[in-house]
Amino acid sequence: MKVVQGEFDVSPQELRSRRNASDARLLTMKLLHEEAAMSQRQVAVELGLQDGSGVSRRLSELAARMNRERKLKRFYDRLRGKLFR
Repeated sequence: MKVVQGEFDVSPQELRSRRNASDARLLTMKLLHEEAAMSQRQVAVELGLQDGSGVSRRLSELAARMNRERKLKRFYDRLRGKLFR
């Protein structure tokens, strides 16, 4: 989460806010699920969602957006790369 916080200049509280539907929160969900090998339920708990179905829905929406928006996909790839430095 620190990588996303640094790139988007957001606090942990902002990422956990239920009212936050930002790209920062969406990309955090994807990174936690795919790179930290957390279940959707675990991601939901970490980010203050009620259950894993909300994470599933948002990850599907993000995947569709990443297919349409190359800039978002490149940004995700850059964040992912920073995790492994």
